[in-house]
Amino acid sequence: MKDKGVTVTALLPGVTDTDFFNKADMQQSKVVKDGKLDDAKIVAQDGYNALMKGEQMVVSGFKNKVKVAMRNVLSDKKAAKNMKKEQEQITEKK
Repeated sequence: MKDKGVTVTALLPGVTDTDFFNKADMQQSKVVKDGKLDDAKIVAQDGYNALMKGEQMVVSGFKNKVKVAMRNVLSDKKAAKNMKKEQEQITEKK
């Protein structure tokens, strides 16, 4: 695409504070309940900056960079287990 003047940048945002979890009916997931969601404006700015630099890919946020690095050393099974654990619903104890 470069020869056509088109830049493509893949943005790997991680868990971001958007309406996604509401629309996906995942408000009770551990990752949402923990409240450790990245700011959407910062994620968007990271993506825009990478695009303007012509970068092919950008991982937004330090914790997401660590997760991507860990994914390179974990087995697929362990990575899937970790992802499942993050997305599990937390039920309120009565």
